Amino acid sequence: MMRRFVSMTSMDSLKELLSFVSGCKEFDDLVLRVTEKRSLNTLNADKHRETIRFPLTGKIKSTEMKINCLIQATLGCLPILEMSLSQDAQKIFRNGVRITRCLVDCLMISGSFSSLSNALLLALKHL
Repeated sequence: MMRRFVSMTSMDSLKELLSFVSGCKEFDDLVLRVTEKRSLNTLNADKHRETIRFPLTGKIKSTEMKINCLIQATLGCLPILEMSLSQDAQKIFRNGVRITRCLVDCLMISGSFSSLSNALLLALKHL
């Protein structure tokens, strides 16, 4: 994780930081199950319901996309109806606290202040 944070380039938007955090190795134990795809795609894009803030292009196809979608759904107070997805979201947020603290520390050293402000936003939301 630390190596990845130190080698990262400037990421100014919250969307880019979410994508970056979603790809961390701390989430390798999570898998995308076939039965979860429908619920995740509904959270991602549905004309009849409230959806995530930064919709992912296409359908949910990878674990990284699943993690990104669950982070956004939880921070956006969207209901996660499937129990397995709810448990995965709890796992993500347990690790996410540590990850965002590390990210904030690395960005403080690098001096990328726009990225730092977005990382602090994530950290304050208890990710």
